[in-house]
Amino acid sequence: MQNKPTLNTATIPPAVMNYLNQDPLLHITMIENLRWGWAEVLAHSPHGVAARLVQIPEPVLLVAADSPKTALELTTGIAEADVVMTCHANTAPPLAKRYGLKEIGTCYSLARFTTQPLPVPDIGAEFRVLDVSHLDAVVARYGNLHADHVRHRLAGGHILGAFLQGELAGFIGEHEEHTLGMLEVLPEYRRRHVGAALVAEKINSQLAAGRVPMGHVYVDNQVSLGMQRKLGFEVSEDVVCWIS
Repeated sequence: MQNKPTLNTATIPPAVMNYLNQDPLLHITMIENLRWGWAEVLAHSPHGVAARLVQIPEPVLLVAADSPKTALELTTGIAEADVVMTCHANTAPPLAKRYGLKEIGTCYSLARFTTQPLPVPDIGAEFRVLDVSHLDAVVARYGNLHADHVRHRLAGGHILGAFLQGELAGFIGEHEEHTLGMLEVLPEYRRRHVGAALVAEKINSQLAAGRVPMGHVYVDNQVSLGMQRKLGFEVSEDVVCWIS
């Protein structure tokens, strides 16, 4: 395992960090969102933390708790959540029931703690941050997300495009919790290392900004997990669950 860097967590209450530092790899999504001001703490105790993403269209909760009982205690009084990310699989069912949510996806938490940049394949591409003028092109090629979600990510400058001879060849982005994702290469540009170049360029830009690149991969996606390990990502032993 890589040595963890010393992160500037001055914006996070010490009691909250004391809990999250018990397993920084599992809790990296909460740590990064809190330290960059993308989330706010709603409740905490020695046994867990509840937070909410800010400046996004829908209410998204982030929960880390030692037990289902603690998860419910922390979210008492939080009336609304369209999506919940919770650490530890046993906390997912009671939170799903509380918020009337049906789908639970189970993932490993990934983080790249090393600050060594990745080599970017020389494919002759120009990399540019996409804006809302690219909404239709992104939605047409990445149908997993609602157009409002894509528009919000574009408006925030969170999607990077690769252009070959002036034409969009592919893109990669960050989800609302700032994990890596949304990787798509247009069919006519596949098998030309566009995806590898996009991943490396995006990770390097995050490293240059002082961030920890992070992601979530479904527990049954062994191919993706192997690829992420080759890129220097560590994989959590425990899981996070996305409830929607």
